[in-house]
Amino acid sequence: MNRIAPAIALAALAAALPAHGQVYKCTVGGTTTYSAQPCGASAQALDVRPASGAGRKAPAAEPAAPASTPAGPSVASRGMTQRADDAARRRILDDDIWRKQRAIDAMHDEHSTRQAQLRAKKTRANNNLAGATWEQSISDEMQAVAAEYDMKLRKATKELDELKMQRSQIP
Repeated sequence: MNRIAPAIALAALAAALPAHGQVYKCTVGGTTTYSAQPCGASAQALDVRPASGAGRKAPAAEPAAPASTPAGPSVASRGMTQRADDAARRRILDDDIWRKQRAIDAMHDEHSTRQAQLRAKKTRANNNLAGATWEQSISDEMQAVAAEYDMKLRKATKELDELKMQRSQIP
């Protein structure tokens, strides 16, 4: 609890200070300090503004491109950036397509395994009325499993086709 009070006080102080404004640079006894208040006769006023970008200054205006190169260097660099972006999107979509295909293959395997288990269970039915009833319920379960996996596989195949279509649209 003792650590929370100073943290709250510091946060309140920081909130009370302006987001940008006057800062003073002072040199006292060979040590340079910065303060929101003038700290003596040697205080130098600095105007501090919030950061405006990625930390780089905007380049000076580019000289006009010669008439022989209408595109200029910025178009070429944009073209390289676009090609790199397209290559990255292709790799991502290729990975997504691969994963979706593996998921579809796994669903096929899982469906086959469940159907085989139900067929094996069906062979254990007795040759009487109770066995016939049990066999019918297993057949109904097999149809439900087939319908479930059919729905899942149709959805996954549709998603795979959409991924392939997106991939084909990237140059």
